[in-house]
Amino acid sequence: MQVEDPENTASLLESLDFRPVRTVIKDRIIYSYEDYTITLDKVYDVGNFVEIEKGLAEGEDYQDILPEIFEIYRQLGIEDGFERRSYLELLEL
Repeated sequence: MQVEDPENTASLLESLDFRPVRTVIKDRIIYSYEDYTITLDKVYDVGNFVEIEKGLAEGEDYQDILPEIFEIYRQLGIEDGFERRSYLELLEL
């Protein structure tokens, strides 16, 4: 979601007792392939990552599309090294 004034949004969050944890700095390139969005992220102080996503229709189960997503990874030469932790978690290591 786009915000018009990030400083104002941060102030609002802090007024609701949210506290900043860490800044994640990344460069992202977004690709489109059929119904998939593939993002290449360079996350500073962490590394480089690729994510593959597909928008799901109402009632569609993500488990049904996992084989398709892993096939795209395989086509990209990626068959292991999958990371389940968030960038924030990786920054804390």
